[in-house]
Amino acid sequence: MYYLLIEIAGYRQLLKVNRDGLVRLVRDLCSALEYSGGTVHVEENGTVYGEFRSSSSHDLGRIVHGAYKAYEILMDNRQDLHGFSMVMEYLRGAERSEAHRRMNVLLQNAAVESCFWIGSNASADFAQFLQMQRKLDMWRVEGIHDHAVVLPDFAGFVRDSHLVEPLCQQITEFIEALSQTDRRDPGLTLVYGVPGSGVFAIVREIAACLASQHELPVPECIASVPDDTELSAFQALGLHPFMNRVPEFLSEYERELWQNIRWVFHRPFDKPPGSVHPDSLSHEFTHALTLFLRAFVAKCAADNIPAVFVLQRIEKYSSEHLHAIARAVRAAGERGTLCVVASSYTAHIPAPLREFQSIKLATRALDPAAISEFLGNLPPHLHRDASSRVRILTRGRALQLYQYLWMIERVGQGIEHIEQRDRELDDIVVSVLNEHEMIALYLASIATHFPTTEELSELLSGLNVPKTLSRDIWKSLSSAGLVYSPVFPYPTSEKLTDRIAGRLAGQTETIRLHVQNELYRMFATGLLGITRSRYKLLCDHPEPEVRLHVLKAYLTSAFHSAQTDIVDAASSGDLTLPVMNDSARVRREVERQLYVLTLARVRDLPSRPKIADAGSLSDGNFSAWSHYFSAGETDQSGDLLLERSRWLAAHGSVSDSSRCARRAAMRFQETGDESGAAEAQIEIGYAQLSAGNVTEAREYFAMARSSANEGFDVIHRARSLCLEAIATFLYGNYSYCFELCDQAASVSGAAGLRSWKLFAAFLRGRCQMELGRYTIAIECFDAGIRESSVFGIEDAQSAFILWYARACAYEGAPEKCLDTLDSVAYTPEREFFSAEALDMLDRSDEALVRVRGIEWTEDQAPRVSITRPDWRSGFSGIEERANGNTDAVFRKLVDSYTGYLLGRTGETDEAIQLLRGCTRTLHSSEIDPHVPLYYFWYANVLPKRRIDRYDDQTTEIGRSVKIVQQRLSRIEQHTDKLDYRTRNIWFGRLFEAARKHNLV
Repeated sequence: MYYLLIEIAGYRQLLKVNRDGLVRLVRDLCSALEYSGGTVHVEENGTVYGEFRSSSSHDLGRIVHGAYKAYEILMDNRQDLHGFSMVMEYLRGAERSEAHRRMNVLLQNAAVESCFWIGSNASADFAQFLQMQRKLDMWRVEGIHDHAVVLPDFAGFVRDSHLVEPLCQQITEFIEALSQTDRRDPGLTLVYGVPGSGVFAIVREIAACLASQHELPVPECIASVPDDTELSAFQALGLHPFMNRVPEFLSEYERELWQNIRWVFHRPFDKPPGSVHPDSLSHEFTHALTLFLRAFVAKCAADNIPAVFVLQRIEKYSSEHLHAIARAVRAAGERGTLCVVASSYTAHIPAPLREFQSIKLATRALDPAAISEFLGNLPPHLHRDASSRVRILTRGRALQLYQYLWMIERVGQGIEHIEQRDRELDDIVVSVLNEHEMIALYLASIATHFPTTEELSELLSGLNVPKTLSRDIWKSLSSAGLVYSPVFPYPTSEKLTDRIAGRLAGQTETIRLHVQNELYRMFATGLLGITRSRYKLLCDHPEPEVRLHVLKAYLTSAFHSAQTDIVDAASSGDLTLPVMNDSARVRREVERQLYVLTLARVRDLPSRPKIADAGSLSDGNFSAWSHYFSAGETDQSGDLLLERSRWLAAHGSVSDSSRCARRAAMRFQETGDESGAAEAQIEIGYAQLSAGNVTEAREYFAMARSSANEGFDVIHRARSLCLEAIATFLYGNYSYCFELCDQAASVSGAAGLRSWKLFAAFLRGRCQMELGRYTIAIECFDAGIRESSVFGIEDAQSAFILWYARACAYEGAPEKCLDTLDSVAYTPEREFFSAEALDMLDRSDEALVRVRGIEWTEDQAPRVSITRPDWRSGFSGIEERANGNTDAVFRKLVDSYTGYLLGRTGETDEAIQLLRGCTRTLHSSEIDPHVPLYYFWYANVLPKRRIDRYDDQTTEIGRSVKIVQQRLSRIEQHTDKLDYRTRNIWFGRLFEAARKHNLV
């Protein structure tokens, strides 16, 4: 029997100094030895004894590996130790006490401490594995040989078994044929094979051979589960070494776009606080993949080698994924020849990829000669005579053959014994896995939201599997072909993981609950957003509160991302959560679930065409649930009050809505629901904004932001930032508005809230316009046009185009403004901006015709909860928010400008009458940044000399100046104050006129 002794110097003293660290160290040492088949005993003085009862030749590699792993652990922690001693020896027939005594005597003969020593009896056995140097009667370990494992890993086995070369040759010929055609059509090679054929490893090795002259590996995507809402298949690209070099091969515009959207590949890895992964395949991903592949194709073309893109398990990709891939591959192929190499269990090419030129290649089974050749190079217990029986049992399939040999190598038994014990290969493979490996494999099969070994190792550590062993576990499973790779350990066989679940029995519930708890912790603390597949994993959590929290968050996410299919599913009851078989709790839990789903329906109805239906259902719902609160369910009453507030607001009862929202906020605060409190505070602030109380609205939005931060709620944080920026803009503090816009863009951009990110950029452009920085505004709106095009938000793109055109006119290019507006569909906003440009060209008559021809629609959208920005016009999401969601501010601006144009064209009396009405019936100067213009334009049409029947021109200019000076006092930065007064075209003219009248 082999024995190992580890002695930690000064153990008792160290225990007093760093007890937790020392206990953790000893636990890791024990785990490393147990993982290699050892039995471990730890004495009170910290001495660790390892006994390895299986001492056949085939066990030596595992024993050495475990012992050397323990040595590495000690070396990694040597700075925290006074020293250590470690010795291993083979002792025959000794009792445990005698063996321990002899090992201690042996240790006293070691020449130097903090080394790994081998006794003379074991030195010959371990010479093939370890690099050793003799010191008297002992051998000191210097290192470990790379060839410690008898079998190569599965990738090497596939490469050496002549399975790759023939397929690679055919693909090379196909790529050469593609490159010779005039068209740049992408190519598709489908390599398929039955389960157990090793098709995935074969495709990986084919890609490696095709790129053998390239310093970078081939980009690879691995589908783990068939789910159209997760981008797990593409997460491997996030760690690809070419990711950082992509900008080198892009144009200036593409580089700018890349910086905005490359985050889609990194979401699972960098996990910034408050990140919300998009719940469906978005435009960002399609464009990001396109840019990545374009750069990769350009790099390959420069190196004169074929560009190959690998898709593993293509039958598991959703149609949405494949359509996105097809678009990206087609666009990337414009830069050079690009070939997709896909693996599959079937010969079926999915419809989105059928337009590509394609070939299908089937993997073949190994023939008897190839099996015999391979067996002939292995140790005697895998002898040549077994080749026929191996072929019958594995049917010549590469993965099954390798796993059979790997299993025999592990258990050290001949083929005859294995064949008699069990003929089902999967059962045999599972039987030779140790408990740590089975736990790891089962964990990887369900924890697809934690796709990297680093994340999975963290989860394993919570199941009493030391992190120091995790890398070896994933490497071992990968070498056996049980997972795709050590970096992305997706299981290769669902059948195998089902068998493992059966072997683990009761542990599966513990493992699943552990994954659910970790996923929920990351979700509850804002590290992950709730997506459809994460919802599926969490919806059967044993805690009802967790299930309800997840359901509410899932529905909230659906509202804010406009996923009406999820809302419809809630309405029809399809999202009802599973309940536990506890009859005492079933009724109450089902009732609470239906309550949440009904609230979702009530919340959604105001955005539907028939708003009257919302009223009847809402009123019925509020009364129907009154008994719910009387029974003590006050923790949910805040939601009902909040929905009631929204419904009242949608029907114009702003004051009642505000009171209801205040009650909701109090209920949320009583129950510690910071996220709910943030939502209620947003509704209160919105009610204040609608009433024109900009200052009060700012305070509530700031409170909502604070509550959202406390509740790790990124959606409400982004909303509150944008709404606070709106109120700050209307108040006139443009300096602080810039700061809020930047924060909102950062938060919403990292969270994938695309429309809010665009709105923050749009409001920033509006601020630049107010400060007279028209060139910078043009840049802002131009960037918004491009970004909204990428995101596919057409309403936002239209708003950006209109304001881009207006900024061009104010910057001094009215012709360019008119040309741009000609490409936009008719809107009152377009006509108004066209009139401004025409007036700048001294074509006031034409300008007047434009503004007088504006047709106003009488149907006004009801005020509903702000879940998304309002892109109906550039005014509707800002000024009109503070005016009950009507276009009164914009109409007043148009009417005032019409009066100004009437004065310019000689219609003085009509102009005076119109402008006097605009200036004497103002709502509030706080909600309308254009008020100074109304007075200034009025002054421009008044007679220069005082006439009794007309207002005094000087007085009206003075009023305009006074309002501008009030707004100037609210701007924090001096440069912003200066630009607002001098660079803004209208205010520059105003102060010039004021100086002529001795007003400044």
